[in-house]
Amino acid sequence: MSLDDVKKFVFPTEDFQNFIPNLRQAEQVFATGGGSAKFKDSLPEGTEYLDELETVIYGIRLQNPQTVGFDQEFVLVNAGTGASIVHVKNGRESTKNDKDDKTKTEPSYVRIGGTGVCGGVFSGLSKILLKTNDPWNEISRILNNTELRDSNQYHTLVKDIYGEKQAEIYGLPGDLVAGFLGKVKFDSDVGMVVSGIQESVTCNLAHLACLQTEALRAKNPDIPIVFTGGYLTLPRTERIIQIGVDIFANGSQWMLHADEFSGSIGCLNQFLRK
Repeated sequence: MSLDDVKKFVFPTEDFQNFIPNLRQAEQVFATGGGSAKFKDSLPEGTEYLDELETVIYGIRLQNPQTVGFDQEFVLVNAGTGASIVHVKNGRESTKNDKDDKTKTEPSYVRIGGTGVCGGVFSGLSKILLKTNDPWNEISRILNNTELRDSNQYHTLVKDIYGEKQAEIYGLPGDLVAGFLGKVKFDSDVGMVVSGIQESVTCNLAHLACLQTEALRAKNPDIPIVFTGGYLTLPRTERIIQIGVDIFANGSQWMLHADEFSGSIGCLNQFLRK
């Protein structure tokens, strides 16, 4: 069986309760992620609960063996409601499977940072601005129709503070953002503000990732950064990350693994190894 044969179901967490009856006939159920504990009393007896980051790491390694295979280290930025930044070490840690005594591998990682300013902030502010508790279709429409830099009219730029010539004296480009959303007014275009919030959160996330990776580059200058998670499936994400990395760590290797299934694939791998 290949990953192409796997059926995928996507729905908001609040709708998961309605999906649980479909699990009753499953041979084995694995649960991961923050929500797995929330539904523990409703899931079938015998459900195995797996570490969220371990399953995400496994899923990403399995889908990107040439870039971040099991013998490679990387920095993982897992961005959802909040974001965790972890150093995934290279090599394989061997343990024993008590059932068949076969050697299996487990990824080794350590959390090096994170932030609470991520998808939750973007979602919450978007709901207020768009006046709906289900803003995602409208968000997609806005972001798909908004070019990067269009919202610069709502960001405070370096040249807004110092002027173009003075900015050059400091060695800063005049159109570099000095303060995201610094020029927003009460009657500003809502769509542009939503796009500006995305730029603010995503660029800040790229900045944090570069800062957390800096110390690791002393030993491995080529260590890549892998961005993943539900928040980063939004339109324009890749371009915003590129801008952020170019500003804060130009030349760094990075990739965007934009799916919401890495943890599930990590769970599937656990099942196939049993």
